[in-house]
Amino acid sequence: MQISRAHWLHPLLEAHVNITILSNRDIASAYALSHLVTGLTGHKLQVFLSARVGKHHSHTPKALQKLSAFDAALVEGRQGQGQRFQASGAFATLEAELHQPITLLSSVKTKTGLSALRRSQADLIISIRFGLILHQEAIDLAKLGVINLHSGILPSYKGVMATFWAMKNRETNIGTTLHYIQNKQIDSGDVIAISKQAVDYRRSYLWNVLRLYPQGCRDIISAVKQLSSNQALNAKAQKSSGHYYSFPDDNDIKAFADQGNCLFEKNEILALL
Repeated sequence: MQISRAHWLHPLLEAHVNITILSNRDIASAYALSHLVTGLTGHKLQVFLSARVGKHHSHTPKALQKLSAFDAALVEGRQGQGQRFQASGAFATLEAELHQPITLLSSVKTKTGLSALRRSQADLIISIRFGLILHQEAIDLAKLGVINLHSGILPSYKGVMATFWAMKNRETNIGTTLHYIQNKQIDSGDVIAISKQAVDYRRSYLWNVLRLYPQGCRDIISAVKQLSSNQALNAKAQKSSGHYYSFPDDNDIKAFADQGNCLFEKNEILALL
């Protein structure tokens, strides 16, 4: 089934679009945004970040805790001197390009959170790695709707850490899916574009994740170009319910490692960034 979005288009819309970007305070988000912000020059952008994806768990595997600590160090600029993300923090350069602060959002359901989104006056909301579920009141704020770049191939890999699960399942390809968010159901909206690339099993999970975003952001930029020209996106409903994945447990991490995989390798990530 093909869904037309023409009825969402603003009648006076030309080249300029007010875009609200919802992302997360992690290094993959900063890396993705560094590509996206440059590609959306000419549009008005405002960026909000969630602090994390999902809830804290007391039994989080130690390997995921180490990955999180490494990620936080990169975001805060404690590692990688001389790399693109400097000591002032991974998002400082982005703030300079945007000419306005990047704001943390703790909720999109409260009056405060919704008011912040409403003040951004978004024609379009773009979600990349955003850690909070959008409910209908937030979705309805954007005239052109909400599009999300999911770091997995839908509908087969819904949920979190799709690349981890694809590597654990020994898939040949990983990828991103650009889709609409039409309701609070996670990763279930109509698909705009899917981009695939080969898994490099010589590299870490995090390296493979980061490598998804240049092409994924090009898909977003292409979609914005269509919308800003008053063209409806060719979005199609997902053909099956697919499979939803949650965070891996200790057994999953062990199985992943036993296959010869690792979650991150410091030097290769610094070299990529």
